[in-house]
Amino acid sequence: MLDINRFFFWHLANFLILIWLLNIILFKPLFRIFEERSKLIDGSLESAKSLAKEKDELMAQIDAKLAKAKEEAKSINETFRKEGSEIHKQAMEAAQKDAEEMNRKAKTELESSVQKAKDGLRKEIEAFSGKIVEKMLGV
Repeated sequence: MLDINRFFFWHLANFLILIWLLNIILFKPLFRIFEERSKLIDGSLESAKSLAKEKDELMAQIDAKLAKAKEEAKSINETFRKEGSEIHKQAMEAAQKDAEEMNRKAKTELESSVQKAKDGLRKEIEAFSGKIVEKMLGV
């Protein structure tokens, strides 16, 4: 049971003074620190959200640029492939023309050689025929 005597008021006054002093010395600074910390955390969260949003926007821009670069690379690759194919086709046509020309020249040279050989054989045959006729006639 609580005795109300002269010490009660003295203790009550001490307690109230202690609470008042603690409020001034400890609680108010602590609450101020907690409030500042809360504001700092809220500011950090807002900053983080802002940075995340900025990151998402930058990632979207990077993705768009990457997609555009891929399209350009694909277009350039297709252009070079077509040019390479055209160059290959032209080279093949030139090589085929060269081969045909070489074949025609070789054929002409071969025909010329055959004709020369035939002419040479014909002359030899005529010479041998003349010699045979001379021997048969005793000339």
